[in-house]
Amino acid sequence: MGTYVRMARSLAEFEAAMAFIRDGRSDHEIETLTGVHRGTVGAWRHVRGVVLHERHARARRPWRPPSPSAYSYLLGVYLGDGHIVISSARSARLVITLDVAYPGVADEVRAAMEATFPMARTTSSLRTRGSCLALQVADPAMPLAFPQHGPGRKHERAISLSGWQREITRANSRSLLRGLIHSDGCRTVNRFRTKLPSG
Repeated sequence: MGTYVRMARSLAEFEAAMAFIRDGRSDHEIETLTGVHRGTVGAWRHVRGVVLHERHARARRPWRPPSPSAYSYLLGVYLGDGHIVISSARSARLVITLDVAYPGVADEVRAAMEATFPMARTTSSLRTRGSCLALQVADPAMPLAFPQHGPGRKHERAISLSGWQREITRANSRSLLRGLIHSDGCRTVNRFRTKLPSG
């Protein structure tokens, strides 16, 4: 995990480069002054690069969700129907696979993803001959947001919440329970009636 959260460029280097950009220096000049490659400076010069750097900065400990209620719901859904895919040291995504028969649940999961990772884009794709919808959101902080991630299947290993997760879920227990029900639960009303021998 240590290599995952280590950034290629420090926040100090980023801030120094941004100061030179505001002074009107060229990418080549900034590379000479800071040692940051001019391609990186060029990316930082545009909004996309600034947003990307901020996302990587947030991936350093300690990570905390901007919306605890949305996070509690998303945690419940992740524990049931989600998994994390780590592509590289600076790239990870959360994938939640849902039944297309429940579009309301999919909308709620998407909203929770967007509230928990507001700087990331949520995407969707159909799977298993169109019967499943996979919602995905990529953010380098994903292993910090869901420390339950690990090798193998979740149901085959011990799952416990970290201290900060316990605090958040205690304060937002209904959201957590809703996420658990939406992922692996069932809501029914028992309308069956019978006369028992006891009356």
